[in-house]
Amino acid sequence: GEAFNCYVIVQIADRLLMIDKHAAHERILYEQLKKQNSKYAQQLFEPMPVDLATELCDALDENKEMLARYGFIYEINGTEVLLQAIPDTLLQSKSDVRQYIESLASKLVDGDTLPIEERTDRALFTVACKAALKAGISNHIAHTEWVVRRVMTDEGIRYCPHGRPIMRRIEKREIDKFFDR
Repeated sequence: GEAFNCYVIVQIADRLLMIDKHAAHERILYEQLKKQNSKYAQQLFEPMPVDLATELCDALDENKEMLARYGFIYEINGTEVLLQAIPDTLLQSKSDVRQYIESLASKLVDGDTLPIEERTDRALFTVACKAALKAGISNHIAHTEWVVRRVMTDEGIRYCPHGRPIMRRIEKREIDKFFDR
């Protein structure tokens, strides 16, 4: 079941698992993005123009080769980014593709004293968050079940990229106590 269009409830033996669907999906997408490479980039039917501030375009231009390794393929023309391909992982989301490139650029600019690897990692966190299932919104049951299966079969999916837990266990004996059993 699902509570509040946010927490998926799974019964396993004598316990319930409460899974935060947004946090879980965010971690799944983040892990997929880290493994992504340009050969899995999804070419867009036609380039998508995205207008950004000069500072953001400069950050994207400086990191073009590195971001291409993750599947972000684009050209810069002044303050316009012509997005040609994105990681296929992101196509699962209903979020606006333009948000991904803007978020990516913003995170590359933020903390510019940090090493590029750390800024890139933070940028991937943000992109995964924007693309993940949203709490409070009803999703198709098949998508929610897919997230649950991934959580249940991949021990690496226990915390979201920001460090929050993805699931909590509630033992049957704890529930019994609620009802004085």
